[in-house]
Amino acid sequence: MAAPSRLTKNTSYLTMAYIIQKMLTLGYFVIVARVYGPAGQGQYSASLAFAGLFAVLTDLGISFVLTREVARRPERASELLNQALLFRMVMGILIYAITMLLVWWWGYSTQMIVLVALAGIATWFDLIATPCWAVFRGLQRLQYESTSVLMVTGIMVGMGSTVALLHGPLYLLIVAILISSVLSFFYALTLLKRKAQIRVTLKFDRVLMRQILIWAAPFAVAAIASRIYTYTDAVMIQRMAGDAHAGWYSAANKIVLALQFIPSALAAAVYATMSSQFENDKRLVGRTYSLATYYLMLLVIPMGVGLAALAPYLISVVGGAEYTRSIPVLQVLSVALVSSFLIFPLGSLLAASNQQKHNSIILSIAGVINVGINLFLIPQWQEVGAAWASSITYTFILVASLILTWRLWKDYKKFLIMSLLKMTVAAAVMAGVIIEMQHFLSTRITDMLSSLHIPVGVMHSVLHALIYVFVGAVVYGGTLLVLQGISIKQIHDVIKAVVKKDEPTTYEESPTRNA
Repeated sequence: MAAPSRLTKNTSYLTMAYIIQKMLTLGYFVIVARVYGPAGQGQYSASLAFAGLFAVLTDLGISFVLTREVARRPERASELLNQALLFRMVMGILIYAITMLLVWWWGYSTQMIVLVALAGIATWFDLIATPCWAVFRGLQRLQYESTSVLMVTGIMVGMGSTVALLHGPLYLLIVAILISSVLSFFYALTLLKRKAQIRVTLKFDRVLMRQILIWAAPFAVAAIASRIYTYTDAVMIQRMAGDAHAGWYSAANKIVLALQFIPSALAAAVYATMSSQFENDKRLVGRTYSLATYYLMLLVIPMGVGLAALAPYLISVVGGAEYTRSIPVLQVLSVALVSSFLIFPLGSLLAASNQQKHNSIILSIAGVINVGINLFLIPQWQEVGAAWASSITYTFILVASLILTWRLWKDYKKFLIMSLLKMTVAAAVMAGVIIEMQHFLSTRITDMLSSLHIPVGVMHSVLHALIYVFVGAVVYGGTLLVLQGISIKQIHDVIKAVVKKDEPTTYEESPTRNA
């Protein structure tokens, strides 16, 4: 299968931006974890999770509708965006007030109240920036959002790292996020005006708003449910087991979440593409989904194996000895990683094919399952119990979504199954090599560092991780080439699609599109 040029280019834009973003934020998280310890880092992570959990009520799925409708009818981008922004601004203020009331009512400490208050404002700006980027996603121009990701991440990490290294109070870390969120919103408005000739007027249109809310209803249920199973674990651990347990869980979960830029970027690209294809030529939808899933499997299967094998070294780098309890959490979450990657294109497929109601049902059931399992497992196994709850939840979503979308991708089932088998064999070979290497490499690295008078500690773990990642990638890629799970021509086609210059779309060429 060759990769379509625009799809590959859009994915590469956002993927590269997310790679840089995750490298910066992961390094930043290491600083925060080491400076503030499990308890302080637990409060920081829980406050962001709490604000994010209630923020979903501000969206109600409107951004998904915006991307889909702009992809299908780009001439309506301006009027759709204005209604989406107006709704989010008003609802955001209301939800923020409710969130702060709940924080006070539940008896959180003064510091937690301040952290959630600041995180809530930052989240509000993120929420009103999201529809702006949804328009560009609908137009299949993701390079603008990619630029924003890099800009705001650099600002947040730069300011936050300075505060942490000076041992400043936790609330200043949230202030750094707030400033970057504000800049992201105003940068999006500027780009809309200059690149898409869209002006924000916030003029209320009752008929259009009603139609958008009708379209968004199934997406809203899905968004609320997904926030429940994504954010409740950190909040429930913090409430049921304490700040330190939340910190141990968050340290492992942060590594897993740091990798989800890959399916997120791909899903952002394929959603608009599949929405347009479903409207114009339904035969192409299954091919696009199969292509996206193939490339995700190609990456996530060795990642899952690698995370489980390298968990002790990765946790040592992130938090050191204080975070030893995060190691089994990361090993369990490596199972969740595979399922969480593969549900991204399935969610896009369901939404693009007007099956968002089915997606809402799946995610609602998943939310209930996640909360129920957490209530049962957290009292017994704390952070490890929450990790198992996450793995079970993602696996359920994957299986249910595959069943519901079967008719759309069944023509490509042989291709996907054979690819999965070859990738699994290659990953198993990779795991075997890494395990064998661990038997003799550890002592040699320690002796080498000692001879150079370099402290063993973190450097020992960093060298282990780098060597195993490099060797694992070579072994996995080489085995896959031998098994014909990937070809040199495919690699060449992807590179060619990325470097090839895009032609402007009909929408972008029209000087009177918003007249």
